[in-house]
Amino acid sequence: MLYARRVLAMALTASLLLTGGATAAEPRRIDHGDLILLEVYGSYREMGAQMAELLGEDGRRVLDLDLAFYRRAQPSGLRAWLFDRVVLPLAVGFLSDDTGVMEEGAGYADALGVSRADFLRAQLGAGAVGGSTVLAATRSATADGNALLVRNVDWVDFGGLLKPTVVHYHPDNGDQEYLSAGWPLLQLPTVGINQSGLAFSLNYFATDPQMAPTSTSYPYRRVLQRAKTVEEAIALFQSDFPIVIAGFAVLADAEGDIALLECTTQRCEVFRPDGDWFAHSNHARTPAMHSVDLFRGPDSLDRRRLMEAAFASQAGPLDATRGAELLRNREGHEFPNASVVGNLFVLNAAILEPTRRVLWHSDRIQPDAPFGRYVPIAIDRRGEGLDPIPASAFLESDAHRRDAFAIARVRAALNAHLVAGDPDGALAAWSKIFADPPTQLDRSLLALGWANALIAAQRFEEAVAVLETWVTPGATRVARVSAALLSGVCADGLGQRDVAVARYREASALMEAVPDLSAYDGMRGLAAAGRQHALAPEDVDLGVWFTHVPP
Repeated sequence: MLYARRVLAMALTASLLLTGGATAAEPRRIDHGDLILLEVYGSYREMGAQMAELLGEDGRRVLDLDLAFYRRAQPSGLRAWLFDRVVLPLAVGFLSDDTGVMEEGAGYADALGVSRADFLRAQLGAGAVGGSTVLAATRSATADGNALLVRNVDWVDFGGLLKPTVVHYHPDNGDQEYLSAGWPLLQLPTVGINQSGLAFSLNYFATDPQMAPTSTSYPYRRVLQRAKTVEEAIALFQSDFPIVIAGFAVLADAEGDIALLECTTQRCEVFRPDGDWFAHSNHARTPAMHSVDLFRGPDSLDRRRLMEAAFASQAGPLDATRGAELLRNREGHEFPNASVVGNLFVLNAAILEPTRRVLWHSDRIQPDAPFGRYVPIAIDRRGEGLDPIPASAFLESDAHRRDAFAIARVRAALNAHLVAGDPDGALAAWSKIFADPPTQLDRSLLALGWANALIAAQRFEEAVAVLETWVTPGATRVARVSAALLSGVCADGLGQRDVAVARYREASALMEAVPDLSAYDGMRGLAAAGRQHALAPEDVDLGVWFTHVPP
């Protein structure tokens, strides 16, 4: 830590000299409720060290979490050992990039007191699964005729470990000043905006391969550092393949241009709307990308459709305040633990105004993020004097208090099972929940979480009873498919092979009715495998999205 403090002091001294002693050049952390804002200056290595110092234990906890996920996911065998012990240490010693990712990582590592290889391991092990919902609008669709982006980032925050964080970069190498939103230690922006007014939103794109791990092409950072317009950003994306990670990039600029880029690691396709706005979630819009899209499913389709419906029905053209209302929208489904825009997984809730160079960000943490107060963070004087957008009155209502109590109980059960590794505690928590089932939440989805915990404890008969009681014919297709798969595993565990095969066939039949939904492909494979041979509990762990409540 002493080295990191020396780096921090050097960066501060240099920044003060460059600005004539202005106190604004001092690296600092500002907390707005649950939201962390970091102001950093200098080289990317210096800024990495500053961020680590300013984050303190918030950063250290995320590092430990990500390293644990990396180690847990490591396969056995010589190839995995060589990658971990030889390739990664060589990579941090020899790889470089033109966006400062590796140098920033070195600054982080030095300040955190870990090896640079361990910091890279943590980046590779960042343990979360998510989607996102965004709307881009311009001209006739906005109140002032300028472009606007509104965005919910849906990502697991692991009980508050991943705090919403905005970094205000002030690089000294000629790159543009920019804002990057995400969470501690994240080096790619989930949303961001630069001093030229280029706004950017990165959405998760499930495809294969998901990553090109030896690539040093990070256009998701480069566009904020160098591009001034949407056209310049598109050209930057299409200039250097392979890209390190697949993604959807929604773009808007100060001239009112908007576009969507759909990028695998090897190519990018451009989507332009017919009118002055479009919504996007996590499935491809361009025909050329349909064949490689692995996330076309009810969750993504619902969120996009409901964002479109909310925007189309709003009173008046879009402005920042109405943008906050869109992000809070839970209409379209009866329960908040469903595929809605303002869902329980939202980690970053943000609005970007390119013309004013302002990023508005909620000051509340998951699961209430969309309903918080939106704090204006400005790059230059165009955003001075703006008042925050007030928090939703919903947060003070009896309805919210009832929702919050039910959600907290479910999160406690999920944390015990998935995070703390306490199966007895998880099962006790689930039993109490279903002794007085919450009417605020979709209980068929909650039952999947309870059954999953019972299956992990090999209490198969009890799991079958839970599924038969709570996952009714009126439940969503994804709930019924999951229940059929889990029931098959239970039957296999009880030695009832004929029953298991019937359950796997039931799951297959439900999915055959929606052949174009690629998000079911993993479960299609499980059902097919189950028809061929018995499945064990560890074969069918469908993860944290069982309940649509984040652990």
